[in-house]
Amino acid sequence: MSEVLLSQIALFEDENIASGMTELFPAVWQALEGIASPRAADRHRNLDHLLELDAPRFSPLVAYVLATRLIDPDIKFRKRVIQALGDLLTPIMGERPPESVRGHLKGHCSVMGRGTVLAVLEVAEFDASANSQIAALFNMCSHVGSVLVEVMMERRISVSLRRQAINFIGRSGSDDSEV
Repeated sequence: MSEVLLSQIALFEDENIASGMTELFPAVWQALEGIASPRAADRHRNLDHLLELDAPRFSPLVAYVLATRLIDPDIKFRKRVIQALGDLLTPIMGERPPESVRGHLKGHCSVMGRGTVLAVLEVAEFDASANSQIAALFNMCSHVGSVLVEVMMERRISVSLRRQAINFIGRSGSDDSEV
């Protein structure tokens, strides 16, 4: 019988662990568990805690778990997740998050399906202040342009969401968004 090796997402990458950071592991882990709470208030509080710790910027696992919340039923929480993830793509004082964080985020975004794209477009419709982060996330996904075109052409989808799709087609850096 052959052994199958599975890659496991690290809570923090070894090269990114500063002295004293190991004390944050229980706090980060507890906040991550709280992100999956059925109560919106708990999810918001735990996201606040993760952002206070700057955990998404240093932990591939945190970035991945946040990316799974792009379809959260609470649109305000979804907007905050989009802003946090979009901000990961922006260097702070010239420093980008580790490649492992960006890689896991890109991996999750690269399989963004129609449902996730619609959930993200709903956030754009709800609050345009997240549009730059949405564009950054969409630009990480090579096929999002074709999904946006499908949304634009689907008559059963509201006109306002179809307009959002058109807006992001225009902002997309993807070659497959041509109509």
